Amino acid sequence: MFWGSIFGNGVGPLHMCAEAMDGEFYRRILRSQISLTRAINDLSTPTQFVHDNAPAHCAKAATKCLKKLKLPASAILRKTRT
Repeated sequence: MFWGSIFGNGVGPLHMCAEAMDGEFYRRILRSQISLTRAINDLSTPTQFVHDNAPAHCAKAATKCLKKLKLPASAILRKTRT
């Protein structure tokens, strides 16, 4: 499995995931990759963040991590499951 990021002005590093993407692994990737990705792409803080609503991406701990990293969720994709 791979994790990557795409922006209007470039891409971030492609990260090969050696284990299943659970919530903890997802948060580790965010904490380790977001600073580098922002630097490579000269992104401002906060940076609007869009994800695919996978369970690991929508967990309360992931949402808390995104807020801490100053990655507010984009209005484009919001959790729609009830």
